[in-house]
Amino acid sequence: MQYKGRITRENAFEIIKQFAKEYRKELGKVPGEIMIFLMLLV
Repeated sequence: MQYKGRITRENAFEIIKQFAKEYRKELGKVPGEIMIFLMLLV
């Protein structure tokens, strides 16, 4: 996934969620590290 733009605290969560969605679409699963990171952000 290419992200063109500036990553800020405000949009980082959405960028990571989008990456996880695309990763899951390609490989059928989301890496544990991303899941843990997303849980920590919530």
